[in-house]
Amino acid sequence: AGVMNWIVDKLPDQSLLNTAGWRFIVPQLYKKYPNDEMELTISVTSPPLIRITAGGISSTISADMTIDVIESNQIIPVACVYM
Repeated sequence: AGVMNWIVDKLPDQSLLNTAGWRFIVPQLYKKYPNDEMELTISVTSPPLIRITAGGISSTISADMTIDVIESNQIIPVACVYM
């Protein structure tokens, strides 16, 4: 458990991990947590499905992405996206 789990807290464009960067996409998030840092937790939810055919190889991976806001050193989950 927990092997296929990543925390994304650094990006080349760090503004993407701040609620201010999301203020036009999700205004309610910025309104409730103005200018707070964020992190993403990505977890694989099942083994990959691999298909081998005469035309090539493909795979499908199911994952969850939790969007967390960091406020006063507390991690607050605010959304979960199933992929």
